[in-house]
Order: sequence, then structure tokens, then C-alpha cells
Amino acid sequence: MKKIYFLLLALVSIAFIGCEEKPTPEPEPQPTPGEYSFTLTSEGAINFDNNGGIGRITYNLVNPTETGVVTCTPDVDWIINVNTSEVGAITFTAKRNQTNESRTTILVAHYEDQSIEVMVNQRSNNEIDVSNVATNATGFYYGDYSAAGGDFNYYLILTNGEMIFQGTFEDPIYGTYDSYSYTSPNAYYYFIDLYAEMADDGSLRVPDGTYTFDKSASGQGGHFMPGHSLYQLNDEGGFSSEQYLMYEGSTLVVEGDKIELTAVLVNDDLMEVARHFVTYTGEYQLVDNHR
Repeated sequence: MKKIYFLLLALVSIAFIGCEEKPTPEPEPQPTPGEYSFTLTSEGAINFDNNGGIGRITYNLVNPTETGVVTCTPDVDWIINVNTSEVGAITFTAKRNQTNESRTTILVAHYEDQSIEVMVNQRSNNEIDVSNVATNATGFYYGDYSAAGGDFNYYLILTNGEMIFQGTFEDPIYGTYDSYSYTSPNAYYYFIDLYAEMADDGSLRVPDGTYTFDKSASGQGGHFMPGHSLYQLNDEGGFSSEQYLMYEGSTLVVEGDKIELTAVLVNDDLMEVARHFVTYTGEYQLVDNHR
């Protein structure tokens, strides 16, 4: 009888324990209205080469106020086009560095009385693998390509050699044309297949402006195109010993009698092999070959 009594007592105890209420979890703390947080989520430093480009800073804004606005005002003139309209991001443009010194600035963004900082670094213009001073500027003016969706086509060649006339020939499709070769011994050639919004004004020169590489080959003004934009180095016999394509990051600046080319050269696999900086100063005239 005593054994049954103890068994019943144990069952009652287990039932009592099973009916006990579990402890209520503590509520998670909620941000107090008016307490905001403005924090950086991207890297604390952005690095550019001498050509510059577009930078992007991302941030996290928690519990924004009703009147708060993200602002960012650079204190240097080489950071431009700052855009704070996108929620969670700030974009800007670093201009091309045409000096021989690298440069650094701290970009500060503000929200109410909080701020975030990002260091922006840019390499100097002399961080180039090869620098050349061309002694000759030549090439062709091909004219209006609007029927193909493009603008006005110029083909500029910067070299320390010559564009050598081979003679005039007849072709059943293209008719009469002049042929040239690029076979000066130990010479380099930079071929730039560019388009401008302006037709030739009779000077047979490339219109002033800054031309950037367009890998989509749109044929639009202000750009030069892949395929026919390349670098060639000849051996002592005048045969091509090196040839590389120009690619993204390449720029051409034409200002009167002064031409500057920054050429990012890549191999057939589009792997960068070198950066060249080429200048030419002086008179020149293209061959008129427009249709």
C-alpha cells in the first residue's frame, strides 16, 4: 500500500512540474524615437589610377529623422559630380590626374551631427610603364558614318616613324584608293579609331576634346573604338614585333597643337600588359579619305 502511495505522489509532482508556466522572454530593446545611426558599410579607402573614375560609398542609416539629409562636399577640385540622392550610397567622380604627384583627400559625409569618412587616393600621371614623345601625327579622315549609327570617323596615328605611301590601286568594290604601310624600322605606332560629333572643318585635324575608350563600339562622338585602336612596335626590319589592343581606361586629349594619349594595352585575352603615355605637339594633317 505504501508503495502505491509513493507512486501516486510522484505522479502528482510530475504533473505539477509539467503545468508550471515557462518564463516570459525579455522583449528586445527598441530604438528610442529620435536616436539615429549613420555608419559606413563600404571600405574606408578608395584607390584610383591616374585616369580617375567613378567611386561609390555605401552606408547604413537607422531610424532616420524627419529632417535629416545626407550631405557630402569635397574640399578638393578633383572630386566632382557628388551624388547623394540614392538611399544608402554616395557616388562621385575622380578626375584624371595630369600631375606628376599622387594625391589624397578625406571625403566626409554628414547626417545631422554624425559623419562618416573615406580616404580617396589617386596615383600620379608618372606611374606609367612607358612614356613616348611622338615625332609624327598622321592618319585619315573617313567622314560621316551616320548611316551606320555613328558620328564622324577620324583615324589618328601617333608615331616616331612614318605612314609610308605604297601607291594608288583600283578595287572592283571600293574603286580607286591610296595604300599606305606602317613599316618604319624600330618604330612604334599608336592607332586610334575615334569618332567626333563634328565633321572636318577643312583643317583635316581631330576636333579638340577628350575621347574615352568605348568597348561597345557605338561609333558615338567623344570615344574611340576597339579593334582598330592598337599599339604596334616594329623590329629593325620594319616588321611588327609587338602588337596590343587598347582597352578600358584609355583616354585621348586633343587641345590645339597638343595631343596626349594614355593607352591601357591588353593582350588577346584582354589581360592588361602595360600603360603607355604618349604626347605629340605640333602641326599635322590627316589624309582626306571621306566618302
